[in-house]
Amino acid sequence: MAQIGYYDLLRMQQRDLSRLDNATRKRALVIINARLKLLKRQLERMEPGTWGFNSQQAVIAQLRVAAVQIVNDLSDVTRVGLDRAARLAANHSATILKNLDEQMTGSVRPLSFENLEWVERNAEQMSQVRLREYSDSYARYGSSAVRSIENEIAANVITGTPWTQSRERIMEIVEDTVDGQQWKVDRILRTETSAAYNGMHLEAMRVESRPGDPMLKRLVAVFDSKTASDSRLLHGQTVPVEEPFIDVFNSGKRYMAPPNRPNDRETVIPWRASYGKFLPDDDFGGPEGQMTTPGGKPPTLEAVRIQALKDFRARSRKMRNQAERVVANPATTDRQRERAQKRLDTLNAQITAAEADIERTAGVQELIENFEI
Repeated sequence: MAQIGYYDLLRMQQRDLSRLDNATRKRALVIINARLKLLKRQLERMEPGTWGFNSQQAVIAQLRVAAVQIVNDLSDVTRVGLDRAARLAANHSATILKNLDEQMTGSVRPLSFENLEWVERNAEQMSQVRLREYSDSYARYGSSAVRSIENEIAANVITGTPWTQSRERIMEIVEDTVDGQQWKVDRILRTETSAAYNGMHLEAMRVESRPGDPMLKRLVAVFDSKTASDSRLLHGQTVPVEEPFIDVFNSGKRYMAPPNRPNDRETVIPWRASYGKFLPDDDFGGPEGQMTTPGGKPPTLEAVRIQALKDFRARSRKMRNQAERVVANPATTDRQRERAQKRLDTLNAQITAAEADIERTAGVQELIENFEI
């Protein structure tokens, strides 16, 4: 098979997932705009004369029906998007493992998950797992939108105004509210697509893990102007497939696969223990790239992460010392002491999580050294 370079594999993964995410969001916009046009036609057919209590109730009833229809349509779009994300992940898992097997061991292994029955079954399960989550999210979006529209109508549409004039103002309010809350739809779609994609990767890794050659999973962040501090620190974290990742930035929050928060763009990739300490050129294109050891060789990814975690721990300890001084100072006001204590609790949790991550990363380093070819 024609080999694909490691960076090209990562770029392929991020490019294809971004394209799928954008296509799903565009489809959602088309659906929303179609429903707004239908609502406008329905309002145009109403002839209440002037705006009053009865006409307001009739319009609100129409709005609630439209909101339910939009939520149902968005759920259908999301269901299709999640199925595509799961199938894309299965394809990417196979491509990545085949290329890494070839590059790291010189031969390509048969993959347990590379069959249509497995993909169909797990793609369906992934959609069902996420169904309740995005259904609840869209229901909250719909309720919030209707509530905002009702409040705006009550404040801006004057009783006694001719219906033709009121109708135009109502549609302006509806369109402005929907546009203003589009970010909620985008966030739901992005988060759910990521969950289905990375969840399918995780299932593929599970079936490929062997007692004599355990499968590991690695976090890979997207580095650009929007990359958050937590992603920079999580980037490259490597753990056994059945162990959770640790988010030291978020007081040691544990999670099995991205996303660990809304709009999280990290992805998870497979890594066999038998691949050893392989680190291509730099730290997966991350911010610590081009680091070298005193001997002139690039450090292992684990060594880079341990150093980054130690730096984070040192900064957190320094800030903890400052918070402790504020708490202990007799001149500190009660409000200042309360805020400093909350900050102190957060820093202590971060330091504890960092120390746990350092210890575990060192253990992973030892594990892969035992398998190094």
